[in-house]
Amino acid sequence: MEATSKLSKEELKAFGSVAKERLTEGSQSLKEICTKILAIGAPDYRPDYMIQHGMGAFGGNGPSDGVNPAIDVAAELKEGLNKGLHCNI
Repeated sequence: MEATSKLSKEELKAFGSVAKERLTEGSQSLKEICTKILAIGAPDYRPDYMIQHGMGAFGGNGPSDGVNPAIDVAAELKEGLNKGLHCNI
């Protein structure tokens, strides 16, 4: 990760310890993080940057850019929080 690339080994180890502690499944800190993310909500913009530099970079910007306008954004956010962060919401 570029965000941690300039950390010393000791700083990186300390960062990892704090992250592990705060993101432990069932912990109060993880519950607070999940609650804050839900309160912020899902993005409501078109992900042009990701299309151009992610999906579009591999498949071009042909007839389909990979964005499904019928997607249930709220359900996808909850699924991401449950599967990615183990929020159990």
